[in-house]
Formats: sequence, structure tokens, C-alpha cells
Amino acid sequence: MASRIKIKLSKNWSKLDKKLLSSRKDLRRHLIRASGLIGKKGEALARKEITEGKYEPNRPLTVALKGGRNEPLIGDRPGAPLFKAITSKVVEEMAVFIGILQTNKEYNIARAIHDGKTIKVTKKMRNLFYILWLKEQRPSIELTGRAAELWDKMPGGWLPLKKSTNAIIIPSRPFIGNVWEKGNIQAYAKKIWDEALAYIFKEIANEN
Repeated sequence: MASRIKIKLSKNWSKLDKKLLSSRKDLRRHLIRASGLIGKKGEALARKEITEGKYEPNRPLTVALKGGRNEPLIGDRPGAPLFKAITSKVVEEMAVFIGILQTNKEYNIARAIHDGKTIKVTKKMRNLFYILWLKEQRPSIELTGRAAELWDKMPGGWLPLKKSTNAIIIPSRPFIGNVWEKGNIQAYAKKIWDEALAYIFKEIANEN
């Protein structure tokens, strides 16, 4: 057996409903502004994670190519492409994207660094490592293209890839994911959105 309850709304409820409808633009404006602030906070936290996060040290080859330092993401400190590429975008009134926008449909290097990636060793890659090693044995060899670029960064110390080396592994360094896991951005988002809602409802109440 079911019970039926009849509720009669007063004229004040009708007035409030109309006021809420007329205030939707203001509400949307305040929420979009709040989401923009949350996005900027997320950007700052992600950059802080890059500079202060604890990740697996770089491998010897990476150390050599980055100038003899083994801190992961060191090349992505202020001024470097990945660091500057961190951005935010308001998607909806209460939804904001924080991260790096993909600019290459074929390959997303930022995601590879963030999530980690296993790169299959190709014949071309083996030949590249071999010719770099051979250059050290025979200095008269002239390198071109990518081989010359790598040699200039690290002139010497190259070794051929072992036959057993079938993949090169990039360890994950979740500089965005860690911001979410630590919970700072969720707490900040709740605070800012709550403040925006409280402000607009206070305006509505004061006008009635």
C-alpha cells in the first residue's frame, strides 16, 4: 500500500523559482570563473610536482643526453617545453581540464612520459646505436641526421644494443596523476565551487 502526500507551494516558492531562472547567467558566470581558478591552481600544483616529485632516476644514457644530471624531468623545469605546455581549460561550469593538450595525433610524448611506455627496438634503432659505437672506433666516419645530433650531445660512450634488448622502457612519472592522488586539488575545488554557489545564492536572497 502506498501513501500519497500532497504539498501546496506558497507564492514565495514560485517567486524563488523565477528568480533562479533569471539568475542562471550569473550563476554560470560565477561557476566558470571558479573553475578557471581551479584550473590555474592545478597548473601550479603540476609544475610543483615536476620540480619536487620523487621519481625513478634517469638511466645513464638519459643522464648523458640531459647534461650529466640524473633528476627525472630535469629538462622540463621552468622554460622547458613540457613545463610550459601544462595548461587548463574550463569544459563546463563545474568541470575543468588540467594537463597537456595533445598536439600530435600520431604520438603523445607527454602521455608517454606521464604513464610510461615500452618502445619496441627496431632494426633502424639497432643500426643507430651501432653506428654511434662505430664512430668511436673509427673517428673518420662522418655522421648525419639523428646520429650526428646524438653524437654532438654525447661524443663517445655509445655501445651497440644487445641482441637480448628487445625494448626500451620509459618509467612512468605521473606529474599530473600525483596531483590528483594527493588530494590537494579536490579540496581546493570544493572550497572554490562552494564559495561561488554561496555567493550567488546570497545575491538572490538579498534581492528578494
